[in-house]
Amino acid sequence: MATVTTWSVDLDDVLALFSGSDAVAATLLGLAAAAWPPPPKPAHVGNLDRLGPFSRDPVGGAPVVRPGVPTRGDVTDLVHRRPIAPGRVSAAWALVELWLDHVGTAHAVREATDADDGPGGGLGEPVELPLPPLAGQQVGYADGVLTIRRLSRSPR
Repeated sequence: MATVTTWSVDLDDVLALFSGSDAVAATLLGLAAAAWPPPPKPAHVGNLDRLGPFSRDPVGGAPVVRPGVPTRGDVTDLVHRRPIAPGRVSAAWALVELWLDHVGTAHAVREATDADDGPGGGLGEPVELPLPPLAGQQVGYADGVLTIRRLSRSPR
């Protein structure tokens, strides 16, 4: 099943995400922290953890990077147009969608129809963002509307 997601947004506001601006990075970090709060700390494991660190390893093990959930490094890489690691592309696209929700004035998600297939697919002019597309994803812009069409959409 394919979905089509649209945002009413100025293209300059979209491209500002990739501007390298520290203000944009700070805004995006704040948005990401609200959208994906850190997991709760592990429960108290005993009295030894109160005495202080005996090693450099955290008591609960190494920190876990959650797939699809952006990290501070993902924000920095995206804003400064650094290459995105193949395993972090879905997290970077989640950041793009979060940014579009922030700067856009309207947002809609619908199931793709036959009218969306074919040349152009109702997407408008193709837009290449400095981020590799996800499998089966197309991005277009026309008349103040940014459209992302993809074969399947994972929930945020």
